[in-house]
Amino acid sequence: MPVPPYLGAIYADETFLGTGVLVAPDRLLTCGHVIGPHERLEIRIADHRSASLGVEVDPQSDLALIRLDTRIGAPPAWTNEAHKGDHVELLGFRSGQFVTEQGEIQSVQRTVNRQIVSLTASCTGAGGMSGGVIIRTINGQIHCAALLTQGGERAFKSILQGGAPIADFLTRHGIPLHGWTLATPPTPAAEPDDSRYLEWLRNETGWIDLRGFKVGSAQANRMPIDRAYIVLRDRHRKPIEKRLGPKRRCLILQGPAGSGKSTLLRHIAWRMAHERKFYPLYVRVVNLDNFITKREHATGMPALPDYPAWIAHLLADLDHGLDAAFLLRNLKSPDTRVLLYGL
Repeated sequence: MPVPPYLGAIYADETFLGTGVLVAPDRLLTCGHVIGPHERLEIRIADHRSASLGVEVDPQSDLALIRLDTRIGAPPAWTNEAHKGDHVELLGFRSGQFVTEQGEIQSVQRTVNRQIVSLTASCTGAGGMSGGVIIRTINGQIHCAALLTQGGERAFKSILQGGAPIADFLTRHGIPLHGWTLATPPTPAAEPDDSRYLEWLRNETGWIDLRGFKVGSAQANRMPIDRAYIVLRDRHRKPIEKRLGPKRRCLILQGPAGSGKSTLLRHIAWRMAHERKFYPLYVRVVNLDNFITKREHATGMPALPDYPAWIAHLLADLDHGLDAAFLLRNLKSPDTRVLLYGL
């Protein structure tokens, strides 16, 4: 491969220092540690020799921008497309001689907007190649993906500065990174509307049957739970509902038939659906058991029948407009309470 017209060797008093890449016709980007204490530099690109008119160094990012005394050529395009396993080439100068190394990307670190911050590659990049570039071929066109900042003579991998910090550094000096386009930030997926589920839960738990009671000739056995509910207290005379607070996520109710266990659970679910202080996942045990029996070997279901994730899949199957992913996130949340109704 011939020496690219955008890649330069950096010298100070005939001593080779490292590699740089054009980011504008009269600007060369390299690493801060390549420059060191030197102020008078000579840049050799193809048949051109250019002296430095000034150097801007950012120690934090280890990037340096050299202003040249002549306009030499066009900078290469940069890309934000780089993924683990991609084949790449590292281009640079070692002891003043142009060298290339083949390798592949081993890891990529990105910002929340998916811009490349840094990457590691299997090229060694040792022996003066700092400031060299990793290139990728995309649709037949060569693009730079990162700048070598730390060679891996021992670790056999290079650490490279990605386009995001380079673009930020160059922007501060009024230079756009050629060909670099910021990826569109991913649009966060909208949370499903759980209003149908909460409305169903309020209707499901918002009443209680008082069997055997009559008003006149009519059978009046259904009453709103907030009117019929009687507060159950523990042996210390404290309301049992208070036990299910931020510090206690598990509460087991045991007692003989007719002692109010089901009514208490329904009242807890009804209040949570109204107040939204905790998120209620209300499940009848018999429905959960039947669902696991029918779907145990279905694709996408939990591997074992005792996994809590079955609760999320059951509620997603009830057509309340909620998907399993949303319910699984809620299942793991400290603000969620799973209410298992035994009847």
